[in-house]
Amino acid sequence: MTELHHQIRVRGPHGFHGGLPPALGGRLLEAVGASVDGAVRMAFIGRSRPQGRRHGWLQEAAAVRLRDIDPGDELVLHFTARPFGDIPELAKEMYAQTEMWPSKPARDWSAVDTLAAMIDDVAAAREDSTRFDGSLLRQLQRFGRVVGDDVQSIQVEAKHRENRRKPGFVLVDSPVLEQAQSLDDATPAPKEARVDGVLDMIRQSTRSFAIKLDSGEELRGVLLEGDVTQARALFGQRVSVQGSAIFRPSGRLLRLDGRAIVACTEKNAFWSKLPQAKSTKPTHARQPGPLGATRGVNAFFGRWAENSASDDALLDLLHTGR
Repeated sequence: MTELHHQIRVRGPHGFHGGLPPALGGRLLEAVGASVDGAVRMAFIGRSRPQGRRHGWLQEAAAVRLRDIDPGDELVLHFTARPFGDIPELAKEMYAQTEMWPSKPARDWSAVDTLAAMIDDVAAAREDSTRFDGSLLRQLQRFGRVVGDDVQSIQVEAKHRENRRKPGFVLVDSPVLEQAQSLDDATPAPKEARVDGVLDMIRQSTRSFAIKLDSGEELRGVLLEGDVTQARALFGQRVSVQGSAIFRPSGRLLRLDGRAIVACTEKNAFWSKLPQAKSTKPTHARQPGPLGATRGVNAFFGRWAENSASDDALLDLLHTGR
């Protein structure tokens, strides 16, 4: 089985010759696990929050495993992850079919590469990026529980990057986390919307769909409710989609979270257009929701290989660095 080896480097003013305290290590792993999961969902589905049944191929795509920890002036955590194209079901579902989401990574990328690309877009304040939504920006801000007096920065290694850029590390520090907050604050609030057009594409496995508008523009979305099988029967026909329009920080539409796709018997150009944002949402404090068995650090620990160390051994690694 092919695996890519990635490093995550932790830097602080006093170094980490004595290892990493378990409490701080737990927060770091929780932030990595939640952000990786959201980044992979965003890349393949276009929505970072889980909805409905969790697909096996999605679990494999987001699986990262901690293999070792090296102490020193900086703490180096060694992770492995599988290239997306080497996951048979994922290759069949996402790479053997027509493109559905513009940020779909290349076959040789891994979950850690996808996380690094998302962080890179946030750090560069790319307001039109399709690699994050508001939920994922808030997941990224979980690193704020780690970055502080004892940790100045975290670096995530990307083995693959776009536009022929060389492999390298992307930085997570206080300015990047502030940028994530700013992008989230700049994102307009979701808006109830109806959109009419031709159902141009729909995928049962991810519940993703595409609507071709009268202008020729294409709207992408995710059907959160309703029967996908019934919706597929409308493929190629004019339909009406009701749902919630989700926007990017730039104000442009990111996707439509659909609640229903129904046949449309009339042609009205008024409804066949991209929803427009009302305004940016006010800044307010956000607290992450409770973690279940399939979220955050719980899901992350659950992805360890069968021959991996036990939880007690991990705590020992975090504490001693060996």
